[in-house]
Amino acid sequence: MKKKIPEGAAIRFRLTPAERALVRDETLYDPDFANLAECEGNGFVVPMTLLDIEEILGYVAAAGNHCADKKLQAKLDRFFEKLQRCLDKYEEI
Repeated sequence: MKKKIPEGAAIRFRLTPAERALVRDETLYDPDFANLAECEGNGFVVPMTLLDIEEILGYVAAAGNHCADKKLQAKLDRFFEKLQRCLDKYEEI
């Protein structure tokens, strides 16, 4: 069952340093998106709406589809799956 959240509500999305670098260095998404990130443990927590996550998901998918490096493509694919799992947990009301 999906957790219901208000439309436009931000959730705390956890990023590893490697995932943050993937978005910054390998996609065309805003490289400053994680400037609002809080350091937590050995990673980051970024407040994001489901729409933000969907947008990043599109950029990660595009980067993965146009990547010639198989190892980098695998990293992008794993991050894509993490983003999709997060989207699958929530439903806006």
